[in-house]
Amino acid sequence: MRDIFRKPVFWIGGSFSGGKTTTCRTLVERHELEPYHYDRHLIRDPAFRETMVKDNDWFWLPNELKFERYRASFPIAIIQISQISEEAESASVLVEGPGLLPELLAEAGVAPERVLFLLPTPEFQRRVNRQRGAWVDEVLTRKPHDQTAWERWMKLDEEFANLIEVSAVSHGYCVVRNDGSKSPFEIGRFAEEHFGLGE
Repeated sequence: MRDIFRKPVFWIGGSFSGGKTTTCRTLVERHELEPYHYDRHLIRDPAFRETMVKDNDWFWLPNELKFERYRASFPIAIIQISQISEEAESASVLVEGPGLLPELLAEAGVAPERVLFLLPTPEFQRRVNRQRGAWVDEVLTRKPHDQTAWERWMKLDEEFANLIEVSAVSHGYCVVRNDGSKSPFEIGRFAEEHFGLGE
């Protein structure tokens, strides 16, 4: 993997509502890293849209299908990240997103010191999503006649987090369970130390 990218690449994976994007933003601001938001980049790519389209049922798809779509999209991401590492003025690249499956990073030879997984506890996940208000309400309007939509969505996300945790641990990657007791600043500092980023 080090031979593929011209600059150091750090990876923050995990499930939804775990603090990936917030931590990425913190590190990018403090260390002038070049960010790559996995889903935001890939959803613009026609080839990616064929393998992962966030249609009305995305949040309720079985996790096995989500994983399949992420696996299919990973080679596209590697190409894009490689291009960014060549063109960006920043010294390093920081990749974040739920599609960074531990097995894919391990197969690509990404070293543990370059990877961090942030996963919410079930309680924190629900609290964060409830605080998102209008966005959550908009998502739930896609299932107007399904009174179980919210609970099924949350259960699938909980299962996603558990599956990621088991896989990450089995591949020797660092996992942090975010229960909301630590501030974004504290989680950012932990990530800095884990990645060995200097002041």
